[in-house]
Amino acid sequence: GPAGNVSHYRFVEAYATAEWKWGGVHLGQMSRNWGPVGLPGIPISDYGYPRTDLSIWFGNRTLRFEALVAPLSDGVTDSGAVVTRLFAAHRLQVRVRDNLDLAVWEATVSGRSGGAPDPTILNPLILMTFGRQFGIGDRRNTMLGGDATWRPVPGLRLELQGAIDDWTFNSANPYPNRFGLGFVASGPLAGAAAWRASYAMSSSLAFHTFDPNENYTDAGVGIGRNFIDNDQFSLGISMPVRDHWLVTPQLDLRRQGQGQIDDPFPDAATAATLPVLFIGTRRDTWQATVSVSGQEQGVAVSGQAGFQ
Repeated sequence: GPAGNVSHYRFVEAYATAEWKWGGVHLGQMSRNWGPVGLPGIPISDYGYPRTDLSIWFGNRTLRFEALVAPLSDGVTDSGAVVTRLFAAHRLQVRVRDNLDLAVWEATVSGRSGGAPDPTILNPLILMTFGRQFGIGDRRNTMLGGDATWRPVPGLRLELQGAIDDWTFNSANPYPNRFGLGFVASGPLAGAAAWRASYAMSSSLAFHTFDPNENYTDAGVGIGRNFIDNDQFSLGISMPVRDHWLVTPQLDLRRQGQGQIDDPFPDAATAATLPVLFIGTRRDTWQATVSVSGQEQGVAVSGQAGFQ
């Protein structure tokens, strides 16, 4: 909208893609979510507006590798120098059986002052999680994670995602482990209806680190999840109505501590007093909602009403 004499516009999706039988190349911005259906992905989600990225992928239905790199909003050092920030992610997916898909991925945020980005982050074949072994040092905030989708029996689909932002086996380290989890179970219910239950958790210090320019944020918004120090339970039922409409009642319980993704990272003395989950006072919020979507005579409608 207009701001003074200047108008601002945003293209939510604008991209060009070239594909062939065994791969493809993408340049531009489009909505992405690397995570279970209905949950914000830990490394990448559609919570905020999409950002421009360059990505490549190759493989087939059994084995697929994808790599992407995206510029982030500039940061600044304590001395006022501009920091060039980049985000990169690699993902390898394997179809173990017809009913089981597994994936391992890594994501990283790199910040360098002086206007030049970290060149090693542009290499899709370097394992950023083990940077020291590749001689590139530890100059970024890297997260390692994995996904699984399993259909153990007809009518039941299980999805799991987990990520380690930082994990220590040194008892002298005062910082609590940083990680995130997501789990979804779903299936049919009584004919055409369906049910879905989910759980998501982000630890108290997840997705940010000592250098705020290496936080998993872009312009203050989470690249994947936007909130930390919380968990959420959800249960919903989707019911078709008159062939053209879908009604979904859902019940959620959100438990939120006082940690925030853009908080300054604590010093060692403060960190020693922090729990893995729920800093300070925890607030519990129950929410009941009903979502409606569908179309009638060529007009599509969607909406949601709820009570907290």
